Amino acid sequence: MRVARLVTSVRRSLAGRVCRCDSRLLDWLRLLAAYLLAYLLHTAEARRRWRRCDADPRIQPQPSPIGDIMSYMLLIVEPTDQREERGEVAGRDLYDQMVRFSENLKARGKLLAVESLTSQKDAVRVQVRHGQSKLVDGPFAEAKEMIGGFFLLNCDSREEAVEIAQTCPAASWCTVEVRKLGPCFI
Repeated sequence: MRVARLVTSVRRSLAGRVCRCDSRLLDWLRLLAAYLLAYLLHTAEARRRWRRCDADPRIQPQPSPIGDIMSYMLLIVEPTDQREERGEVAGRDLYDQMVRFSENLKARGKLLAVESLTSQKDAVRVQVRHGQSKLVDGPFAEAKEMIGGFFLLNCDSREEAVEIAQTCPAASWCTVEVRKLGPCFI
């Protein structure tokens, strides 16, 4: 229930601010951001702060830092047809490289969470407009890229997050986007 309210508030806050051609991808990214934000709001103080924001819209939530360290996300953005073209054997080799990369980050104390996503063939896009739900099953013909996975990191600075992204094996076959976690109204 709380996640549903969070998704609704994220969508409302960004409504009308994006180009229509990118709206489906941005809807998906907003949903991913909402789920990750809910994951980060695990401490009692963060939950209490968020409830106050729900009750009074004038109160703005503060980012939920973990200690004194900032959180950054590496989004793995890949071409939609890349996985099919390379095949399963090559895909497993690349996956093993990414697992070793995440183990290294975990050993260094930088990794908070990591997940790989399946292709968009099994994806569903959900839109609710004026109380009416619209579901669109994947694959999505107009999409040229998809989010293949993410790394949630503890970093001291943006520069450190960029340095980590530069060492990510995926940067050699797709794009690694670095994003700082924070409130959706900024």
